[in-house]
Amino acid sequence: MGLGEDGYKEVLKAMYEAHYEGEWKLGFERFKKTWGKLYPEVVKSWERDMDNLTSYLKYPYALRRFIYTTNSLKRLIKEVKRRTKAIEVFPSIYPLRRLFIM
Repeated sequence: MGLGEDGYKEVLKAMYEAHYEGEWKLGFERFKKTWGKLYPEVVKSWERDMDNLTSYLKYPYALRRFIYTTNSLKRLIKEVKRRTKAIEVFPSIYPLRRLFIM
């Protein structure tokens, strides 16, 4: 499975749109189960920075879309979209991994 395959964006979007930390963690577990073997560095990084990645969840849901600088997951998704749109084809898995390990 890779970045362009079905389900990838849906999992990340569900994590971003989670109303509660528990929902976010369920989405993360889904990501980890599906793509964890392909992207172990991403999983390790997200596990290490879990508090930072979920910090936006302490704000009311209606205000979250206005929070840009503290929303690491949204910035990550936006950066991945921007990079993959420009590059389109990756020569191997390693350049793709660099997108996630910032």
